[in-house]
Amino acid sequence: MLKEEILMIKNPLESKGFNPPISIISCFARSGGTMLNRWLLTSEDVIVLSEVNPANEGYGKIQQTVKWQAKEWYGIEINKEGYIDQIIDLYRWCTQHQKYLVIREWPYIDFMPCGLNDQKPVGVCSTYEMLKSKVPVRIIAFVRDSIDVYLSLRDAHPDISDFMLHYNNYIDYLCKNHIDCVKYEDFCRSPHEVGLSICEKLLLPPVTNLNVKLERNARLTGDTLVSRGNVSSDILILNRKYISRTLRNRLNKNIFMKRANEALAYPITYESRDYVSFFENMIMSVKYLLLNIVKRIRNKVS
Repeated sequence: MLKEEILMIKNPLESKGFNPPISIISCFARSGGTMLNRWLLTSEDVIVLSEVNPANEGYGKIQQTVKWQAKEWYGIEINKEGYIDQIIDLYRWCTQHQKYLVIREWPYIDFMPCGLNDQKPVGVCSTYEMLKSKVPVRIIAFVRDSIDVYLSLRDAHPDISDFMLHYNNYIDYLCKNHIDCVKYEDFCRSPHEVGLSICEKLLLPPVTNLNVKLERNARLTGDTLVSRGNVSSDILILNRKYISRTLRNRLNKNIFMKRANEALAYPITYESRDYVSFFENMIMSVKYLLLNIVKRIRNKVS
């Protein structure tokens, strides 16, 4: 949505002098959203809803509901019941208290068949579609190379063709709706510059703290296990995950992967960047398995 279009939608909350739009960041699963969430929360000016979606409200995922996150993370009581009404109620609170509301949208539920959508994805970014005619909104997508997204979700979605078909539908939706895409890889290479660009696109105050270590803020959902990305407080791109040569060939030939990557100007082969070797992969798998076991034991004890 263009800045001029946003100005045509009047804020119905009657706030005087402070009238920022709701900022929506569409983050598909395993696309760097948790890291971006941590980065945003280094600012005291923002309230971030993490991986919310209307489907969460009916499936008992209480920690990914608007009302729960507002109360437990920020001490804000939401009195409304409907998903969109709750967001607008929180938006009212934010405008009254000089805060910026950011929604880390979870399009995985909207585009990928899963239990939360009864295997019937709606095929649109539902939160954005439901909000855009009611309040001023700004939206961007935080995207990642589709090869790496698949490799991170491969255990849950082993069928390359099925996964890439639905992921390509998501990228196609972003392109058709002219939603500005910010690459996870660009943010990792130049976090200060790209971070300031994100803030400018969303009309947010500049966020300049680049320490995104997981333990520094618990106000988020997503990848919170001990993993390659979560053991470092640095913003960096890790080598591509290891897969067999047979799987590489199948991935490189997949037409939907090529369409998605070409639409976002990504390379279209697994070998386009450095990847982890078989032996490195075995060592890391054992290491992080043990670390996560220790983490679960400590959580039970505490």
